[in-house]
Amino acid sequence: TTEQPAESAPDVTQDPANAVAPGVTTAADTTAETAAADAEQSGMAMLLTMLIVLSTLIVPVAVGIYLGKSLRMPDHGWKIAVALLAITAAIVIDVFGWPPKRGPDLSGGILLIYELQETADEEGVKAPAIDMNRMIAAIARRVNPGGVKEVTIRQYGPRQIEIIIPRAGDDEINQVMRMISSSGALEFRITANRNDHQDIIDLAMKSPARVVRVGDRIRARWVKPDETQIEMDSSIFVIRTDVRGPEVLVMMDLHNVTGQYLVSARPGLDQGGRPAVNFTFNARGASRFGKLTGANLPNPATQFYRHLGIVLDNQLISAPRLNSRIDGRGEISGNFTNEEVEFIVSILNAGSLPATLAKEPISRQTISPTLGADLIRKGTYAIALSMAAVLAFMLIYYRFAGVIACLALLANLALVLGVMISIKAAFTLPGLAGFVLTVGMAVDANVLIFERIREELARGSALRMAIRNGFARATTTIVDANITTLITAIVLYMSPNEQIRGFAVPLILGIMMSMFTAIFCSRIIFDIAEKRRWLTSLKMMHIIGHTQIDFIGKRRIAAAASLVLIAIGLVGVVGRGSDVLDIDFTGGTSVTLVFRDETPQPIAYVRKAVTDQEGFDSVAVVGLDEVDLQYMVNTRNDDIVDVQQRLHDIFGDDLRNYSISHSPISAIEEGPVEESSVQAGGSTTKLTFGEDIKHDTVAERITTALESAGQPDALFELSNVNFRRGSERRFHDWDLRIALDPIQTETVLSTLSAQLTDTPVFPSSNKIGGRVAGDTQAQAGAFLFASLLCMVGYIWLRFQRVMFGLAAVVALIH
Repeated sequence: TTEQPAESAPDVTQDPANAVAPGVTTAADTTAETAAADAEQSGMAMLLTMLIVLSTLIVPVAVGIYLGKSLRMPDHGWKIAVALLAITAAIVIDVFGWPPKRGPDLSGGILLIYELQETADEEGVKAPAIDMNRMIAAIARRVNPGGVKEVTIRQYGPRQIEIIIPRAGDDEINQVMRMISSSGALEFRITANRNDHQDIIDLAMKSPARVVRVGDRIRARWVKPDETQIEMDSSIFVIRTDVRGPEVLVMMDLHNVTGQYLVSARPGLDQGGRPAVNFTFNARGASRFGKLTGANLPNPATQFYRHLGIVLDNQLISAPRLNSRIDGRGEISGNFTNEEVEFIVSILNAGSLPATLAKEPISRQTISPTLGADLIRKGTYAIALSMAAVLAFMLIYYRFAGVIACLALLANLALVLGVMISIKAAFTLPGLAGFVLTVGMAVDANVLIFERIREELARGSALRMAIRNGFARATTTIVDANITTLITAIVLYMSPNEQIRGFAVPLILGIMMSMFTAIFCSRIIFDIAEKRRWLTSLKMMHIIGHTQIDFIGKRRIAAAASLVLIAIGLVGVVGRGSDVLDIDFTGGTSVTLVFRDETPQPIAYVRKAVTDQEGFDSVAVVGLDEVDLQYMVNTRNDDIVDVQQRLHDIFGDDLRNYSISHSPISAIEEGPVEESSVQAGGSTTKLTFGEDIKHDTVAERITTALESAGQPDALFELSNVNFRRGSERRFHDWDLRIALDPIQTETVLSTLSAQLTDTPVFPSSNKIGGRVAGDTQAQAGAFLFASLLCMVGYIWLRFQRVMFGLAAVVALIH
């Protein structure tokens, strides 16, 4: 630790040698011009936004009122205005808000669930309960310090915290997991020495305890050293070795200087030019630190120096020699890399966590952006196909009424999408399922209305009266049916599970919007068409005519068939045992594997190969896409790395890997380009990967290939026309400049290709911990019971007879 005196700070007066000649444009001038241009563009953008908003609000209302008057339907003017306003606003939001926010299962990313560790003091007394809101805020300061990332951190259970990070690569995930598992507790302690602390050392060596007590006071404790940063010199440190490895004794002083007094930490360089951490204390911390260092100054007579131990998360990371008193500012130095310095700085600036999280998450679900894009594509196809089928049926079966139903369906989808974009709700894979479900539900109300109109017409009612009665008498049924479904959707939304909530949101919105479009908007179109005599008769197909089936008379046959079917089902459930439950309810690992196009494998072969492999517990194979050769393997094994390795051992080179090709390598004849560090004499080429890959991952792979090829010091640079430094975006193509001649570059790229060829692509890998699986089972039962109870309550309230509600629930359970 070396003090940074104020005298060493740069002088604030201008150096005459750096004075700017008159008329010369400075960087400050350019910056000011850029700022002015940006401000002008921002003002124009704000003005345009205001115009769009005002137009969206004013034009539909004006058009609605105008149409009401011109159609001689003034009482419908406000209705037309409301419908147009809602639909126009939704379309504007859809257009300008596209693409919508996507969850980690569609954009790629990770979902982690951590559990708080049970902590106790040295005497075994458990720590008090932790404020989970304070804990979540502390984690957010680490994971999302600027608040600009779309990171979700929330409480999952009594002692669990869920962290969702979309669009995260492997490197970012590993960094986040390391930051989360570190409590960030920083301490400054004098390391024990035999000149000052011999009596304490004698006590420490006689006891196996981690702390040394004298009376009621803790005088010293053993900490683990970071052996990558500190050389275990017995002439400097007091060391003992047990089953956990070497430990160093540090003294517990009354000054108790900890990280709570830090004002800031920042990267810097030590006196030798190596990466270091510079820190600053507040006034109280500076006073304590000054007293601590001042009391342990060198002895001029004997030239004896004390060492200041810097302990982070109970690990000694640095122990520099104390030369002088240090007050407000200091330095943490060692054999740090730039990445390690950045990590320590981020931890210190975020502050320590109120409690310690387990080192490993109890549940981990990872998915690659490639698989996410594939899921979006297939989800889009599912929505388009379901819409096409529903629209075609409605047009053929209900004819003109079907046209109105189709318009209502399109309006419903636009409204649901617009609201989801407005509230920044993320689309997830279950959310797409809920979105598809709303396509069918959106026309349910129209079908009820149309069939009621058909009955009114069959009784001899006039068209206008049939439309009025059809809507009036079907509305109560529509509302009742949708509210019972809405109750279930709201209960699902109360779940802490991200996938279940992702399904519930579009379902809730779809139910609400379908009632608005089917009852309100469709009625407007019917009224206008009938009023203007565009609609004089309403023809529909009628597949099933008048029937006289004695359903109640067949009740004994139906009851017997039901009992047989239920008995078969129960026997099947008992026979399968716990295998009937997916790993979401039992815990385990799910890994998605992809085969190469040259080596396609049918699901029967994959299932047999995996089932025959020893070491898999309750393994199951699901075909995600037999055309694209993707399969998901579920097993009770809870080690993702072990499962991936076993799958690699089974299928070997048949699995798709991170293939790479490159354009012809050309020599660089000119000097450095802009800020490039690759001089003339180097080479340049374009790398093309089989999968999208981010900058840091490619750089790490090339560094490893350079070391393997015996060129560890060769400089290289990666670029892409759409890439910006620090971005996490992934690309297929990367331009490479490297300070090697073309022959050496070819050798390095061959090494890189060989390394990637042995690295299979696993687009998705999920780990569901036993604790999380147990919680999921309990939640499923609780939500099912709560939804049934709420349905009974609503039907009881609605029809004034509890028996109706119980009968409906019995039928549902049946």
